[in-house]
Amino acid sequence: MADKSISPASWEQVKNRVLDTVSIKDFGAVGDGVADDTARIQDAINSSPLQVIHIPSGTYLVTDTITVPSGNIIVGDGAGLTTILAKSLGTSADLFSVNAPISEGLTTEFSGFTVSVSTANARYGIVTPQTSTTSYKPRYVFNNLLFRGENAVAGGSSWEQDFGCTACIKLGDCFSADIRDVQVWGTYDMDAIESSSPEQTGLYFEGTESLRNVTVDNYLTSDVKYGIDLGENNTSVYLSNIDCARGWYGIRTVATGNNGEFFATGCTFNAQRIGVELKNRSWSVLQGVHATRHSSSYDHSDNWIGFAFTGTNHLFVSNCRSLHGGTWMNLGDRIGWSLDDVLFSKFVNILCSSIATDMEYGFKIVNSSGDLMFSNVFFDDVGKWWDFEAGTSDINIGNHSHRGAVTTKYNGYQAVSGACNIHAFKANYHSDLLDIDPDDNAVNIGSGTLRVDDGAVWFGSINALGAETVTGFITINDAGGTQRKIAVIS
Repeated sequence: MADKSISPASWEQVKNRVLDTVSIKDFGAVGDGVADDTARIQDAINSSPLQVIHIPSGTYLVTDTITVPSGNIIVGDGAGLTTILAKSLGTSADLFSVNAPISEGLTTEFSGFTVSVSTANARYGIVTPQTSTTSYKPRYVFNNLLFRGENAVAGGSSWEQDFGCTACIKLGDCFSADIRDVQVWGTYDMDAIESSSPEQTGLYFEGTESLRNVTVDNYLTSDVKYGIDLGENNTSVYLSNIDCARGWYGIRTVATGNNGEFFATGCTFNAQRIGVELKNRSWSVLQGVHATRHSSSYDHSDNWIGFAFTGTNHLFVSNCRSLHGGTWMNLGDRIGWSLDDVLFSKFVNILCSSIATDMEYGFKIVNSSGDLMFSNVFFDDVGKWWDFEAGTSDINIGNHSHRGAVTTKYNGYQAVSGACNIHAFKANYHSDLLDIDPDDNAVNIGSGTLRVDDGAVWFGSINALGAETVTGFITINDAGGTQRKIAVIS
């Protein structure tokens, strides 16, 4: 029997036979970066529904919004070869605007070109409609795209651009979206106060009903104020291989309500304010996600937070790192992990670290009262390991250790209203010293609620010893070599 499988190359040929393929050159487009090609590109798109629009190599000047019917495919020869140069649009006009779908299951695609935007031009680079997904279930594909300014900023970093888009891709309601191999070079200046840089977002998800199955892979930003804004209305997002560098936020959640799932793996967010911000989400997974702050940047007075979770439940976080680099002269706190109203969540293999003992809090936990579990947590030059605020209860802490100086291990322990179980506590200082005595003054060891080594050792009140019988001793050597005895009682 003959092999009837279709190779990727032949599949492109089949697709192009099914859909009409037209070149904008056939409609008079010049592509020299001087002649205005706006009307010629729009004529090519309007020539027939459901077609592939080919934009050959060249630079095409666009001065007004290009309207794209749902179901069309806009494809260039590749980012860096095909360039759309946006000028004279103004700050309230979009470069590419997709119409609402008129039938079910249409896929609209943008692939293989650079969007170059001059100063204060184009509100959104590409915008898809906010529309009901109940009947039409649209799908969107964005592949091999580069968004940048027309020119680099004089005196800025090698990536910093003279660039006016509010958001490069604004994604509305959809049944699925696939965003791959997209780069954004932005205009955020991390060496100046944040307010001096324009509001700019790489990917902005904002629907009126829902955005389902949004997959983002191999996405890179540099000098973009907000790498990704998750928006609201049930946005289910799956991130992998993301690198958002030199921004204000890596992932931002402006919305107050969003029940969608969130999965992230193999991602790095280098941000001056917050690395990853999640609000009001359920069933989220983060694996191999790193939040960092650049070692040399503007010393703003806001808090720095690696990971900020608010109103979330059923989180599973593993093999993740929060790193604060450099020194901090102003008054803001430096927090590795901020948990507010977080329930039924587990954190495994977590690193909190800083340069020059500059992270103030490892975990700052408030109003979180439902089965939080921590295991294999390492603190590197962190002042306060755990900070328990009012409304916190039912905390289970497993193995954790540290290197470097420490001021407080369990700050605000008395604020915990339920059992706070600390199992197999370890504190590795500068040698082989193993400290199983939570000797911090803020820890209430007389409450009978602190356990060490899974309940094998309890710290009760000192007065209770008078009613117990000493059955033996455990002899240890302290740091000075002097023998000490720990009573074994029954």
